[in-house]
Amino acid sequence: MIEKNFEGVSVRWVIALKGEAEEIIKNYAMKRVESTPFPVYKNKDLDMWLILSGIGQLNAVAATSYLYVKSDASYNTIWINFGIVGSRNFKVGDLIQIDKITSSDFQDNYYPSPSAFKNNNIERCNLITVNKPEKLFENDGAYDMEGYGFFSFAKKIAPYELVSVLKIISDIPGTDLSKIDKHRVEILVSKQIQFIGFPFKKRKI
Repeated sequence: MIEKNFEGVSVRWVIALKGEAEEIIKNYAMKRVESTPFPVYKNKDLDMWLILSGIGQLNAVAATSYLYVKSDASYNTIWINFGIVGSRNFKVGDLIQIDKITSSDFQDNYYPSPSAFKNNNIERCNLITVNKPEKLFENDGAYDMEGYGFFSFAKKIAPYELVSVLKIISDIPGTDLSKIDKHRVEILVSKQIQFIGFPFKKRKI
């Protein structure tokens, strides 16, 4: 089972919506342990937690902070932000790892380190975090609404090499965003589930 790759490792997932998280919750046998202020899930045998943040940077910051306290996460915990993004540079369904994060609201740039990730075959890409779904894709990279907020807090509570942002391309120029529903997102994630999460190296303490 994939779960064995996480034995002895502390992991926290921060994901905006249930459709993005459903396959991960099932794959790692997590059960809901709390519903408010955020839905929180946990694997009963592993130190693995997942929180549904909702959409937007402020929600991502609040959820990451909440999970940090709720789960008593140590400095050696792996933090993963996962979700769907739009891009003009990839195909729908592609899995990408983010190596630079910018925001439409802030000047600082962040540079997640890929060193904690074993699978170097996953495409690297920059992420632009915006406040509403992107339709024009005027710049190269991927567009989301949570990554910058997540990383801005996670970098304070864990080493850069243990904070990862993984995304799946859900829309490209011309995509009808109204057709990207929960079922479609679950299908996209299910096709990449074998590559999501488990390549992380165990950190020696």
